[in-house]
Amino acid sequence: MEVSGAFKIGAGAVPNRVGQRNFSRATPSEAGRFGVDYVKAHITKSVNLEILLRGECPEELKKQQLDLYRSADTYEKPVNEFTTDDFMRLTSAVLSEKMGNCGDLCMIAARAIVENGYPHPVQLCSIKGTMEGLYLNHIFVRICGSPQDKKVQHHLIDPFLQMLSPSEQQNLIGTTQPKTFAEPEYFEHLYCYATNDQTGKARLLSVPEISDFFSGSVGTVSLTSDKKIQFVSALSSELSKVRQDQRR
Repeated sequence: MEVSGAFKIGAGAVPNRVGQRNFSRATPSEAGRFGVDYVKAHITKSVNLEILLRGECPEELKKQQLDLYRSADTYEKPVNEFTTDDFMRLTSAVLSEKMGNCGDLCMIAARAIVENGYPHPVQLCSIKGTMEGLYLNHIFVRICGSPQDKKVQHHLIDPFLQMLSPSEQQNLIGTTQPKTFAEPEYFEHLYCYATNDQTGKARLLSVPEISDFFSGSVGTVSLTSDKKIQFVSALSSELSKVRQDQRR
């Protein structure tokens, strides 16, 4: 499938890399740890983190976040409808302003991993829904392993939760989340950001509390055959499948 707007590695590359890496042979776990460290090294502000930790966020910070989305021309555009151009503009804006929310942090982690040569798909996965007056809206990253190596497990990372210190994690979830963990361990280690419809306060819910709300991948970041970064949204992927079925 041809993807318009794919970006060549090194052209407009992720700025201020944390060292030069070559992930062409990296495991999902190695790539995941790098992605988390990259986010923590480059992001200093987040509206959602402010609300989670302090119960509110300064209006000026909220305005900065909205201005960031407008500057990237992605304001109110769902991630599952992004093009590669949208993905690159937004991640560049997030890195430039050093701020972002959950999905933004996942996107820059995925971009950094793939831009350093990771050869397998990196997926953005969403949890979304409403439950007992709570609005669930969270994105995490699924780093796929080589399909040729059946022993290698896919790994998950949550750059947003990893922005919290160990003591903050203990206060909010009663434990600490591993930097990266194998996909079968998601039930134990994954959490979801949720806001109260009435108060606007935020909390983190465990997977056992919200297991009915998984909605799967909203987009995939990967390298094309000529080493260009591409973002294929879930919507684009579905449309491609429909077109293929129509040709049969």
